[in-house]
Amino acid sequence: MARFLHIADIHLGFDHYDNKERTKDFYLALKDVLKKHAIEAQVDFVVIAGDLFEHRTIQPAILNQAKDCFLMLKEAGITTIADANAFLPGYLARHNARFRVPPADPTPAWRPWPTGLSAEAVFAFWYERTVGRDDTIAWDGGALALPRVGGTTGWSPIGA
Repeated sequence: MARFLHIADIHLGFDHYDNKERTKDFYLALKDVLKKHAIEAQVDFVVIAGDLFEHRTIQPAILNQAKDCFLMLKEAGITTIADANAFLPGYLARHNARFRVPPADPTPAWRPWPTGLSAEAVFAFWYERTVGRDDTIAWDGGALALPRVGGTTGWSPIGA
């Protein structure tokens, strides 16, 4: 059975507090995770589910950080994307053969959407409400008082 590491939300290049050292921490954290949980754990492949980079435009130094991490994996024998994709069909067949059970009721659980019923009427709720100067929200005969936090004069973080 294959072993793999699933990670996400890495955000290489995140300018934390406009501090280059904090930006480097994201790279060092990724490198540490790959070393401990991929290389030392001897996984077959790594899945990065999303947000490898913080920004759409990737600076060369940040791209080099990602390249360095991927080279670590390659040198350790962690498979390429092509190898992982070639592996998946057989893995899924073995997984399904091992864990699949017939349904107790074979009737499909889904139902067709009723004609004339809008999704907005079912999933969206619209209430007219009034926000008062005293941090209360009033709607449909009820009211909600929002407590002030930290002695601020409002809810905006500007000037807080």
